[in-house]
Amino acid sequence: MTADSPDFGLQTFTLMAWAQPTDTPPSGFVYGFIEKYTQWRLGIAANGAAICQVESSDGTVANGVGATLATDGTWSFVACTYDGADICVYVNPTADSVPD
Repeated sequence: MTADSPDFGLQTFTLMAWAQPTDTPPSGFVYGFIEKYTQWRLGIAANGAAICQVESSDGTVANGVGATLATDGTWSFVACTYDGADICVYVNPTADSVPD
C-alpha cells in the first residue's frame, strides 16, 4: 500500500473520464471531471471545449484544448495524455489537440 501523498511526482500520465455535462462554467473557469488540485485537471472550459491542464511546480499551467462537448446531457469519452512536454486531448476517441 502506498502512503497518501499530495504529490506523486508524475512526469507522464493519461487521464480518462466519461462525462455528461449539462452546462459550462463561467468565463475564466473550468469544471473538472477529474482533478488533483494544483497538479492536473481534465474538464470542460467556459466555451464548452474539453480541456486538460497540467501545473508545474513553479505554478505554470499548460493547457491542451479539444473539441466542444455537447452540454445537453449526452455522454462523451474524454481523455488526455501528457508525456512531460506535450498534452494531447481526445474526445470520443478522436485526437483533438496534438503537439506541433
